[in-house]
Amino acid sequence: MVFDGILGMGNYPVQSANLKISAFNNMIMQGLISRPVFSFYLNRHFPTRNELILGGSDPTCYNGEFTYVNVTNKYWQIPMDKVQINDYVFCENGCQVIIDTGSTGIIGPSSDIAIIYKYIQKLLTNNFEKEGKVNCNYVSYLPDINFVLGGKTFTLTGADYTFEREIFNMTACYTTFTKHFLPDNSIWILGTVFISRYYTEFDMGNNRMGFASANKYISYS
Repeated sequence: MVFDGILGMGNYPVQSANLKISAFNNMIMQGLISRPVFSFYLNRHFPTRNELILGGSDPTCYNGEFTYVNVTNKYWQIPMDKVQINDYVFCENGCQVIIDTGSTGIIGPSSDIAIIYKYIQKLLTNNFEKEGKVNCNYVSYLPDINFVLGGKTFTLTGADYTFEREIFNMTACYTTFTKHFLPDNSIWILGTVFISRYYTEFDMGNNRMGFASANKYISYS
């Protein structure tokens, strides 16, 4: 993948100490943006349809209403009610999650991710390996994972949280669960596999985030 750089979209006050003004805050200060809101639409079915919308949201890219959750940290961190895979419940007393466009998969506490891998291993036996590799023919057998945000359940299927990779002319499939790089960190991180399924709005003006079901099959004519 070729890219020109990284555009930071952190939710920092304009006058934060020791921080340069972000490009988005600069646009707000110049009156170039009607609302201090930006949103992401990521489409795995039509990669050319991916969008970053500045100043609002694109109603053609999502279905239904937004579920809004207040931000608790300027890194676009919000409270999460719980995480559940079948009878396994994680974060059952509530925890924190960061919605991160710079991450691909699902990052969680080491102990929780280890349990998830162990459960999938038991479910798929020889069709799942410890490092997350899964037989592509068995992706549909992977369990759903449910994230409860703002009292609403957001579900990812096995197809949502896996990806294909071509290695030596052979196709392999991998889950995107990753143990947190800090062993004692209890914060979850939901990357682009989540945003691809749920259109995500970053509302700086109201210090909140909104989620709606993404329209998966829209494409440019």
